[in-house]
Amino acid sequence: MNFSSWAIRYPVPPILVFMLMTLTGLMAFQRLEVQNFPDMELPSISISASLDGAAAAQLETEVARKIEDQLTGLAMMDSVTTTITDGSVSITVSFQVGKDVQVALDEVQGAVDQARGDLPSDMSAPTVSKSSLNASPLITYVLRSDKLDDAELSWFIDSEFERAMMRVEGVGQVGRFGGVDREIRVELNPDLLNGLGLSASDVNARLLAVQRDLSGGQAEIGGESQSVRVLAAAQSVEELAATPIPLPTGSWVRLDELGTVIDTHSALTSLAYLDGEPVIAAEIKRLKGYSDLEVTENVRAAVAAFAAAHPEVQIEEAYDTVLPTEQNYHASMNMLYEGGLIAVFVVFLFLRNWRATFIAATALPLSIIPTFLAMDYLGYTLNTVTLLALSLVVGILVDDAIVEVENIERHMATGEDPYKAAMDAAAEIGLAV
Repeated sequence: MNFSSWAIRYPVPPILVFMLMTLTGLMAFQRLEVQNFPDMELPSISISASLDGAAAAQLETEVARKIEDQLTGLAMMDSVTTTITDGSVSITVSFQVGKDVQVALDEVQGAVDQARGDLPSDMSAPTVSKSSLNASPLITYVLRSDKLDDAELSWFIDSEFERAMMRVEGVGQVGRFGGVDREIRVELNPDLLNGLGLSASDVNARLLAVQRDLSGGQAEIGGESQSVRVLAAAQSVEELAATPIPLPTGSWVRLDELGTVIDTHSALTSLAYLDGEPVIAAEIKRLKGYSDLEVTENVRAAVAAFAAAHPEVQIEEAYDTVLPTEQNYHASMNMLYEGGLIAVFVVFLFLRNWRATFIAATALPLSIIPTFLAMDYLGYTLNTVTLLALSLVVGILVDDAIVEVENIERHMATGEDPYKAAMDAAAEIGLAV
């Protein structure tokens, strides 16, 4: 006796089970996150290394190439992308699809550990991590101000705005596009340095020695353990200009006596335009596992509160990827509803049998709704792929229901009573269906 025959013989347990699964499926549906596409854990590992004061050319030869040499033998490695700026190196190692991410992380960490002995001794250990961010930004804002210049507004975005947005649950990264970074530039006079017996590296070493921001351990303050930091960095351009530089003769000179100390900004590294006008923009990315719609709603509420607290800055929403996601979600759900109704109507139109129509109308929700429980348990979300799969399966469910009903009707036409006809028909095609 197969399961179909057993369900006909003992109908109460299957009815109770499907009622329970339908109820829990509806509850699970309320918890499912809505996204455009499912989160994909691509086998990609990031390596970050920094060395204060080091030039890009120095980092290329002393850091990047040594790490890359250790990465060349990794299995299933697809590509290595290296980005070098003054003071920092970022390496992204991409593997072929099918590579376990945790295995890739362990292998890259081992390669970096092997290269550690060849790296500069005064360099902190490189960090190795896998990305937990969704690749595409959710929403992009443009910030303007009549009271702040580009450098001040850029700093405002990097500090105040980013800090406020990172407090929102589900936000993984806030990136700035456009604007400039403040830069204190020391332009040394080479003739003067030669005359005093100094080199630019001597001045650089002295500045690195005095510009310190280090951990001072823990201290008991007010009965509580507090972190202590040792701050020895200059607090203003004037203080930096007055930094004493030792000479080979044993005397000292001020830094500004060796050249010029300028409070300026760095060169442009990114541009953002809105309606043909240069602007400063901030894009927000979510963490994996969070709903596009929920995170965007929370971000908009946080931005509204932030704008009210900072009237000197005008914040405009320039672009979002959530509206198409929301429209696709509602369109897919409507297609699912309409497809089910049309399928039931077609069954009635061609079979002209209320019993067959009722069975088809009952089979659809009792099959689809419990699926939401399985999706929630397995960590799936409501996205373009899963909704498309649900829409396609509607036709298959109706086909199966029609085959079962037609076979039962065929047995009844031979004179069998409904109970025996259902048992025989289910036994014949139950396994196939």
